[in-house]
Amino acid sequence: MHQHFDAFLDIAWDSPEFAVDPNDPRWVLPKARPARRDRVVPVAPAGASGSRSAATATPTS
Repeated sequence: MHQHFDAFLDIAWDSPEFAVDPNDPRWVLPKARPARRDRVVPVAPAGASGSRSAATATPTS
């Protein structure tokens, strides 16, 4: 016996209920706030004490 599962086969996708309305307010994106530079976490320079790169890190099991 061949079973076929198509969860969305019974949905009438061409129905007007599913039409995309370009004036729908749900398409309007909220205004983005600019990134704040004072909240950026500084990155330690390469070779700084306490930093480990992937090349020097020892694998863990």
